[in-house]
Amino acid sequence: MQVQQNGNGQRGTQGRPTVRAERGEPLIRQLFEERRAEIEGMFARDDNPKASYDRAVGLALSTYKVAQAGSGDMPIQEASVVMAALYAFQRKLDPGTDVYFVPFKGKVTAITSPTGLINVAYRSGLIGSIDARPVFKGEVTAGNFDHELGSTRWVKHRKGACARPMGADANWRELAFAYAIVDIKGATQPVIEVLDKSEIEYYRSLSPSANSAQGLWGKFPAEAARKAALKQALGRVPKQSEVSEILAYESAAESEADAAVERIAELVNLGADGVVVPPVTSAQ
Repeated sequence: MQVQQNGNGQRGTQGRPTVRAERGEPLIRQLFEERRAEIEGMFARDDNPKASYDRAVGLALSTYKVAQAGSGDMPIQEASVVMAALYAFQRKLDPGTDVYFVPFKGKVTAITSPTGLINVAYRSGLIGSIDARPVFKGEVTAGNFDHELGSTRWVKHRKGACARPMGADANWRELAFAYAIVDIKGATQPVIEVLDKSEIEYYRSLSPSANSAQGLWGKFPAEAARKAALKQALGRVPKQSEVSEILAYESAAESEADAAVERIAELVNLGADGVVVPPVTSAQ
C-alpha cells in the first residue's frame, strides 16, 4: 500500500484523501479514533484498556481547552495535544503532579516534574533511594550546606531556621545551589550532582520557556533547578530503561519543541501537521 497526498497536502491510501475533521475537539477525537486499536494496544497491560483510552481522550480534550484559552490568537496544534496526553498515560504520569502540559509556539509538550522523575526512577527497580533539593543563600550563610566533589563526594545539608523565600522572583534571586543524590542498586557509591547558580543558569538557558512566566522556570524556579540536578544524576542509570527514555524526551523538549512532538508521534503514527498517516509499505 502506498501513501499519497491530495491537493491539500493531506495523505490517504490508494489515492483516497484523508478526510480531516473540523479543527479543535472534533479533530482530536478523530485522531484518537483513527488509531483506536493501536492506542488501546498501548494500554494492553492495564486492567481496562478501553477505560484508559477514554481517559486519555478526556485528558487531551481538557488540555486542549486550557492551552487554547491561554494561547491568544495562536491556534494549538491538535496532534501535539494528543501526543502529550498519550505520553503521560503510557508512562503512568499523573497530570498536575508528575507531568505538566506546557504550550509553546502553538504546540503542547509534556514536561515531567521532579516528582514524576523520582516516581519513574523508583518504578524502574534500578534505584535504591533519591534525594534532590534546592539550597538557598541563607542556608549557605548560616553554615547549613556544604559539599565536596571529586573522587570522594559528599553533601551535608542541615535544615535550619532559614525560611524558604516566597514567590518566584525571591526563589530565583536567593537560589544558590541544587543537588541530587541517587543510590543506584549494585553501585559501590551513590551518584551525587551539585549545581551552583551559574550551572543552574546554563540549564535554564536551554529551555525554550526559560523567560516565560507560565513555564516551570518562571513559576517554580527552585523546583526547576532541583529537576536539573536530578536529571544529571539520573543520566547515570543504565540505558534502555524507562528513566533514560524520559530523559531523552525531556532533552528533545528542552532543545526544540518540534523535535519533542516528532519523538512522541512515533507512538501513534501521526503526521506533524495533525493528519493521521497510515503505515507505509513498500511497493512491490
